[in-house]
Amino acid sequence: MNYLADKEFDLSYKFPLNKIKKYFFKDLIYLYQNKNTIVVSESLKKELIQKYQFRENKIFVLENPIDINFLNSNNFIEKQNEILFF
Repeated sequence: MNYLADKEFDLSYKFPLNKIKKYFFKDLIYLYQNKNTIVVSESLKKELIQKYQFRENKIFVLENPIDINFLNSNNFIEKQNEILFF
């Protein structure tokens, strides 16, 4: 899980649709309370525990495995102009 979408509903949708979506989101996320869950940060783990009563022993933090320095390097391979058939 990268983030909780509940905050996005207020920004992306107008009333009453934002409230309806938040209501169903809460019901949906409660289905996963007792399931093993992988999150990308400690803050998201804390939020799930505090806000949605997830069990701490069921949430595992796995940091995003993206090397930011790689994105700034010049180690990219130039794309070849080839046609691929599948």
